[in-house]
Amino acid sequence: MRLELDACREAERGANQDNTLLTLETYFELVRARAQLAVAQDAVRVAQQRAEDARVRAESGVATASAVLEAQASAEAFVRLEAVALSRVTVAERGLRDLLELEDDVDLQLSVELAALPLEESRHANALRLEARANDPYSRAAVLRAEAQSARADAERSRMFPSLTVGLDYT
Repeated sequence: MRLELDACREAERGANQDNTLLTLETYFELVRARAQLAVAQDAVRVAQQRAEDARVRAESGVATASAVLEAQASAEAFVRLEAVALSRVTVAERGLRDLLELEDDVDLQLSVELAALPLEESRHANALRLEARANDPYSRAAVLRAEAQSARADAERSRMFPSLTVGLDYT
């Protein structure tokens, strides 16, 4: 009887952990979908601006009709990408609402900021690698081992080949 009770408790705890994991995965899918939507909306704005610029350049005789068509096609492709991103957000929201048993009128609040993408690092890649290598404990240990080995080798050479000091008096 006691074993059955323990087994039931463990099964319930496992089911709760599975539900928690599924909810977290769905939540972060929604975060990713909203981030993709924000990027797609920015891309649509930029592509539409490029299409408008291409149209103005073509009217002034600086650009060709093919450049205008290319810019318009690019803008349309980004509009389709935005539609895909919006559908991904809708599916993720629906899944999270179903898991949390929320009504449709309840607004889903995300605690993760989606305001801006990270800026490109301004330092050179080699400087970043050197800094990462210096802060890496495994690399630091390897450097210290190499320095210790070099010091041992210097000590061994000093023992094997003692230096003679000769003083010359030129006075």
